[in-house]
Amino acid sequence: MDELEFAEFTAKDVIELAPYFSLRPNKGSYSVPIMGYLYSSHYPLKYCRIDDGLLLIYSHDGETGALMPYCPEAELPRYFRMLERYFNKVLGQPLTVVLADEEGYGALAAAGCLEGYDCREEVKYADYIYSGDDLRSLAGRKFSKKRNHINKFLQLYSGRWEYKRLFASDEAAVVGVLNNWIQGIIPDFDGEDIKDVECYSAEVQETVIEYIGVRNILKSEALTEYLHLGGIFIDGELKAFAIADCNPLDKMAVVNVEKADDSIPGLYQIINREFIAHEFPEALLVNREDDAGQENLRKAKLSYYPVMQERKYTIRQREV
Repeated sequence: MDELEFAEFTAKDVIELAPYFSLRPNKGSYSVPIMGYLYSSHYPLKYCRIDDGLLLIYSHDGETGALMPYCPEAELPRYFRMLERYFNKVLGQPLTVVLADEEGYGALAAAGCLEGYDCREEVKYADYIYSGDDLRSLAGRKFSKKRNHINKFLQLYSGRWEYKRLFASDEAAVVGVLNNWIQGIIPDFDGEDIKDVECYSAEVQETVIEYIGVRNILKSEALTEYLHLGGIFIDGELKAFAIADCNPLDKMAVVNVEKADDSIPGLYQIINREFIAHEFPEALLVNREDDAGQENLRKAKLSYYPVMQERKYTIRQREV
């Protein structure tokens, strides 16, 4: 088992490998394959299919780490040991698993697999998880402010807006919204001339990486067909869009990207509601990812009243 062979994780693999991601309970954002591809321009992934499971490793700044194995829950200790042997004997380094989901971490701890490891909860990467019914209906007093924002939007744009499914043919319109969003953060940003992500400040590097990831998704017609993409049009012009993947085992939508023209009152609230209502009418849960430690994002995510948070961990072997 030491001679594991890893291949590059590409757009077609997002689709072909998707069944592996639902082999065990996992409510984290990495319970869907598109997450790894979205950030692969900066954190390139490689995968290895073996027996009835999937192993994923990444390289960044000369370091190699792994994601939690995707396999039946009862088999998780065995696949974890496969990774451990590969890192120790082939790569000659301790094993590091990043963004380990709460369910997988608990299963490994219960099986006694984490002796000799330092385990740290990554608080800023905990995912916010919501009731699908709450986001589709926004019913009750706690959502009155959200409904007020939507009502203002509906009054301003009555008869002028619509929700539509998006495809690769809508690339130019989506890129227009994307450029408007990122130029609000980096005014001189030129999406056609990205030479090196490292030239940007640490505060905005993740923003640029996400931008590149969305552009890469839009280049694949198969991916845009497979994923859930939808947007709000006003007077025939796209003003907001969202991208999501589905975790069928946990009956959960995972919203990976949501962008809107924030100069339009109520637009973020309307894309949030309409996207879930149209694309995931039966989802029990909606994962809207983490807040990355940003106070404004934390407040925005809490304002939708999550029903739980999914903790994530870094698991680092002390020595080989």
